[in-house]
Amino acid sequence: MVGWKSDVYHLPDGALPYDEWGKTWRKVSLGTPTSTKQTQTRRLDVPKFDTSNRQNGEVTAVSGTKSGSQLEALYTTHDGGQKWNKTAERKISTVYSLVNNVSFVGPKDWFLVNNSLYKSDNRGKSWTRVSATQLQKLSALRKHVFRQIQMISGSAGWMLWVPKYQGKGAPVILHTQDGGRTWAVIHPQLNS
Repeated sequence: MVGWKSDVYHLPDGALPYDEWGKTWRKVSLGTPTSTKQTQTRRLDVPKFDTSNRQNGEVTAVSGTKSGSQLEALYTTHDGGQKWNKTAERKISTVYSLVNNVSFVGPKDWFLVNNSLYKSDNRGKSWTRVSATQLQKLSALRKHVFRQIQMISGSAGWMLWVPKYQGKGAPVILHTQDGGRTWAVIHPQLNS
């Protein structure tokens, strides 16, 4: 078993994976900038791994500069967390908290939502925005925020949106069958 320990607020430069139910720990470098004079890691999310291939994973790191600005980066691994590489996230508007927003589909195809839907067909090395303008037009989402995406293939998947304010409305579930180009609101029958 492999697990991860992470301090949400301050972490020097890496995550600590453990084996044997937490009896032993070893530090894994994220490949963050080596010059600590320029940047300091402020937050590191818990890594998320592909369930079909546990060698592939991603993690979001937020660092600060001496001038006080924040830099956000998405790191990926293809060897179970031994080595992490920064992806080409500069094409993505904001990388904040992507750890819950990435869905792995096999060894190559990954989807993420961050105010827009993005797809990578090369294991996170580059991202292409999926034209899903319908999402902005859905009146059901006006008072909601994105929570999670789960793709089961390159074409089929679901998204969960929750109310912006607790107790103000019900969650909304969307379904796609064309790789995220169009989405339909589904109304599941929930029995108590």
